[in-house]
Amino acid sequence: ERMTREGLRMPAEIEKKLQALENRPRVRLRKMAEKFRGEVTIATAESKIEVAEKNLRAEFNALINAYENEFENCQDWITRSLQEEYQRRIVALFADCGALNLPVFDSFLKQAVDMSVDLAIRGEDIRERRVEVGTQEVSDSRWYNPFSWGKKKTVAVMGWEKRVKLEDFWGERQTEVDASFDKLVEKAKEQISKMKTKLTNQFIDFVGLEFDDRFKAMLAELQ
Repeated sequence: ERMTREGLRMPAEIEKKLQALENRPRVRLRKMAEKFRGEVTIATAESKIEVAEKNLRAEFNALINAYENEFENCQDWITRSLQEEYQRRIVALFADCGALNLPVFDSFLKQAVDMSVDLAIRGEDIRERRVEVGTQEVSDSRWYNPFSWGKKKTVAVMGWEKRVKLEDFWGERQTEVDASFDKLVEKAKEQISKMKTKLTNQFIDFVGLEFDDRFKAMLAELQ
């Protein structure tokens, strides 16, 4: 009855690890956002985006692997706890108990989630501004001043350059990136919760099917 009513509570060590995994993307993404500052050329922006995209995918896959490892750790702990409960509550009372065989579940997190974030530069990310694109020598002579004839000076050559303001670019993509990682975290937590529920229910069903009649008979003898 207690198992049905309360279920199993994960130990503090496992809860701490799960909380750390949940917080991990926020910390990593905050550090990444710090690199998207200033206004740069399209080529510089594309270079930064390429690095960011590679790092994001690596972090996404690393988080999947970390959650899958924790899925196995949680399953091992739950199975051990249920086996201990079985030995303490059932085997101690009934000598001819059969073995408690619990299933082993796999995590399919890799198949369940994907980081589908488009970090490509869009037209609205680009702004044009006049910048110095080079220099050239021009005549600095004056017709009225013979001493200046043939004199030259260097002047700036101005042109239009396409640039990207990185804060605005990342601000637009941050929501999509956050959502992708949030989906991964929620899916991982859901899988662990479902696995825990299935194992607990399997235990309760097995004990109920095998021993309910024996418990009732035992109680009847005591009355």
